Amino acid sequence: MDAVELVEPDDAPAAASPSEPSLLDRVRRRPRWLAAGAAVVVGLVSFQVVSDRRVQAADDARAAALADVPYVLDPVDPSFPVFVRGSYSWEDGGAPPVVSAFFRGGAPVADVLVTGTSGSSQSREAHLVAIDPATAEVVWDTAFAAPVGGATDAGGWCWEPEVPEATTARCVVRWQRPTADDSGLWQDLAAVVEVDASDGDVVRRTDLPVGAALGTGAWGMVVGTLDGSRLTLDASRWDGSHLWTRTLEMPRRPADDQTFLDLMVVEERLLVSDTVGDAGWLLSTTDGTLLRTLDDGTGWGMTRLLSSGAVVVDDPELASDEPRGDVPAMLVRPDGSEVPFDGDHVEWVGLDDGTLGDALLTGSAAAPGYVRTRGGTAVPSAEPDGSVARLRESDGTVRWEVPGLDVLVAIAVDGLVVVRTSDEVAAVDARTGRVRWRVATSGDGSSINGLLTDGRVILVAGGTQLDALSYRGERLWSVHVRDAGDEHVVVPGPAPTPAPTGAEGLTGDQVQWIASPTGRLALGVMTGNGDRQEYLVFGR
Repeated sequence: MDAVELVEPDDAPAAASPSEPSLLDRVRRRPRWLAAGAAVVVGLVSFQVVSDRRVQAADDARAAALADVPYVLDPVDPSFPVFVRGSYSWEDGGAPPVVSAFFRGGAPVADVLVTGTSGSSQSREAHLVAIDPATAEVVWDTAFAAPVGGATDAGGWCWEPEVPEATTARCVVRWQRPTADDSGLWQDLAAVVEVDASDGDVVRRTDLPVGAALGTGAWGMVVGTLDGSRLTLDASRWDGSHLWTRTLEMPRRPADDQTFLDLMVVEERLLVSDTVGDAGWLLSTTDGTLLRTLDDGTGWGMTRLLSSGAVVVDDPELASDEPRGDVPAMLVRPDGSEVPFDGDHVEWVGLDDGTLGDALLTGSAAAPGYVRTRGGTAVPSAEPDGSVARLRESDGTVRWEVPGLDVLVAIAVDGLVVVRTSDEVAAVDARTGRVRWRVATSGDGSSINGLLTDGRVILVAGGTQLDALSYRGERLWSVHVRDAGDEHVVVPGPAPTPAPTGAEGLTGDQVQWIASPTGRLALGVMTGNGDRQEYLVFGR
């Protein structure tokens, strides 16, 4: 057997032999190597610069295209400069006009936001107020008395005019009063008013019959009044001129049953539905012609009239005796044929720039008791959770479906359907159904806020934290709401884990992020016992 000598290696590096030049010497002797390497580096840097510029250009183009879409935010400043701050309680008289304007949808008319106030239950006068969106100052305040005595709980709301150059605002002011008997029920009183946006002067006021239902369109309004089982519909133009009258016979029911009428106008069609009596009619707004009777009614769900003339109603085969948010739906086509949605309910899409149009996002929730353990990754079990998201054409046919996507809220922007589940945000190509990306989200599980966007970032609120995602699914930055003694502040970074408890504790159901119709980002924070609301509106 040969002897083997074990030699321990010397840790010191051996000196380079004169006949073996170092790498640096070899590069120096061959300048082409250096030039080639430099070219590769420059090429990579140039590619990154060009790529970044393309991404920036795409974001800029998207933001510009969305600039005039209601509820799309102004460019979000991650430093969150506070434009206006305050607090209120219902015991002190209710929400101030600035809250109604920025949080509840003030109508932008002639450089002001016109809004109705939400007073306390004892308020007898309804007020319309104009707010300067640049300063948050009150420009004018017009009061309206109830048409009869004994009415309280006054309030009102306004809607955006049909043409940008409008100089008047159309609004509804309303009250409630108890009925003469001891039933404990209240009667609704309302008036449709038109006011000059420059000074609040009343141009026209139309008091509606007690308990009347109202539907409005670009051309005018329809008022529905019920006398026993007879429903009378009166249509008029906005200038007050009469258009037509139509009488419908309601289904007979027990005397103690209530009727809840809803009038929905879409272009030149009117949908009349009685959500309790399972009755529904489709009429022409041109002359009141009855186009169709919905034999199975409309039900408790998200009844919706499409511009095609099709109507989304509850599926009577899967009906529930109680109102719920995820009611299985179906489509009644203009020819009267019915298309069941396979047990799906209609999902809420908070913002649509035209990506969906009349297409419908529907879905089925995860199986009861199923617990998701993933957050943006595959379910660790081969067993699906039972949820599915589907996009349906206006005729009810399915364009695409994505299994395992239990949608809670969604927006449709720039060809994408961006959806929020309990634990992730996902972007789906609206045309093909291909999932572009999925990102896990944080939160305390107490509430789910809607998705907000300025066209460059997507804001996702979870618990007290707000995350900004790019349209490519990148997490850009995070902030969270923190107690600062007498007020709350927005500070950089994720929310602390574990969350503070006691007096400094704050849960997600106390925090609400809002996009105003004019693009302001707003934050509402409710105190622990709910007796006080703090509000912040951001921007410069």
